[in-house]
Amino acid sequence: MKRIAHLSDLHFGDADPELVLALDEDLDEFQPDLLVVTGDLTKRARPLEFEQARGFLDGLPYARLVIPGNHDIPPPYRPLARLFNPYGRYTRFFPTTLNSFFADDQMLVIGLNTVHPLRWKEGTLSLEQVAWIEELVQRHSDKFHILCAHHPLKRVAEPPLEPELPKGEPLLHRLERAGIDLVLTGCLPELPSAPAVRPFGVSDSILLAQACTTTHVSAQAPRNAYNRITLGGPNVHIELRAYRDGRFGAASIGNYERMAGHWRPVVPETGGFSASI
Repeated sequence: MKRIAHLSDLHFGDADPELVLALDEDLDEFQPDLLVVTGDLTKRARPLEFEQARGFLDGLPYARLVIPGNHDIPPPYRPLARLFNPYGRYTRFFPTTLNSFFADDQMLVIGLNTVHPLRWKEGTLSLEQVAWIEELVQRHSDKFHILCAHHPLKRVAEPPLEPELPKGEPLLHRLERAGIDLVLTGCLPELPSAPAVRPFGVSDSILLAQACTTTHVSAQAPRNAYNRITLGGPNVHIELRAYRDGRFGAASIGNYERMAGHWRPVVPETGGFSASI
């Protein structure tokens, strides 16, 4: 059994200190085997914001996989830096995480950079990245395969970036053939009433799980949450941990089982905070 904490859209620079402290305490209770952060560590890619994000993550005693989001490169009003050195500040604080992976005895977790300086809300992948994913999965064929990206893959286009290209669909079909089991992304605009998880693919062989902002409070993100993911054989348990009254607690739970290559809910998803909250 493996435990993963899936955080996203931390937005240091606008992160709420009380939320950050509550998250630290909740992670301490969960003790994840891996911490996954699917981008937007900062609000405006300022050095102090990266320093705060790095300081927070360095203070957590867990293995981690971090990838950038669109807020982690210079904003459009800094066009020269955005075009000619988009990852300069990011890689100063997170030097090896544009595309990276984590592997242990049971799981392969691939972190994918989907940010492109010429795009804002939509991401992109190169053919080289897709080939790299396929090669990694082949090399770790006996493990549970997880792909992490900032952008929801329905909004990621494979090259060439033609406007008429059906974004996401060809990519997800290729990932399904490669053997990806679970995809984790960020950029969810608001807290869902249940885990933002659904089977996808030609044969529903991939689970897609999305996360909203974990530590940033704004009018657009009035609620904060992260995903606790537990892997056990053919089963995946995903618990949405939402923030309320000074701490994170169980808001909803989803259980999924893979049978004959297809993901199916085992128990209907439950909404609402648990009685302990």
